[in-house]
Amino acid sequence: MRHADRTEFLKLRVGGVSETYRLLTRFEGEDLLAWSYEWAALVRFDGHAATLAAASSDRAIFDRCIENFLRVAFAHLALARGGVLMHAAES
Repeated sequence: MRHADRTEFLKLRVGGVSETYRLLTRFEGEDLLAWSYEWAALVRFDGHAATLAAASSDRAIFDRCIENFLRVAFAHLALARGGVLMHAAES
């Protein structure tokens, strides 16, 4: 993980419908690009490597970046292998 030279990767939408959390992904060939407000990542499935960049070194933000990155990366890895990753929470 490295510190990004920016304060954000996505901006909160202003006006209209509020959003809980927005996370975008796209593939470029075999590589997965994923980004949200405070982090961005590149996952290379063929090279078994990933790079994660965080917009802040604040501990709470760092922990959230790691959690969200791992969820996205492992979900796509599971799908690539014919599986599925499910996230559940009790309210």
